[in-house]
Amino acid sequence: MQNHTHYFKTDLTPDELLELIGENESCASKYLKHIAFYEGLEIEKKFLPYDPDLRPTRDTELQTDKAYFRAAKLRARRLRKALKLNDPVADDAWEFLNDGSKYGSSTAGLDVNVAPVHIAGYSGSGVKLIIIDDALDSEHDEIKPNMDLNLTDDVVNTTRRGPRGTDGRISETDK
Repeated sequence: MQNHTHYFKTDLTPDELLELIGENESCASKYLKHIAFYEGLEIEKKFLPYDPDLRPTRDTELQTDKAYFRAAKLRARRLRKALKLNDPVADDAWEFLNDGSKYGSSTAGLDVNVAPVHIAGYSGSGVKLIIIDDALDSEHDEIKPNMDLNLTDDVVNTTRRGPRGTDGRISETDK
């Protein structure tokens, strides 16, 4: 039997769910190996205050002309200056601010458009995320101080070793 992980939302409390499973224990014990309960998170859509410099999104065909690429590079340069980034590799993160000049970023302007959000003062401070990833490097210098290991659970492989979960097949560190 293959291992599968399933997430579902229920209105039942953990006790009610366990009681329901208990009523069908012979069937449940055959298929259930582990149950983890996570408190529900309230999701609230945030809206930026009106800013005429932040244009509404719209579906458009991507441009291929030289004038478009020049404009995208100029926009990226202005946004990078406004962001005042202190990360030495920030320019390599084309998915956040794509001027079309980096490897893998051949289409200028095709990015997540997060720079205006940062400029507007939103940093994400206090936001908790759930990352479902079986190879998250929990020892990484930037991740480790921002990760709450009390909230972690490896529901797929409970025997993995090391922070990267490589089971020794590849290096556990970048060094």
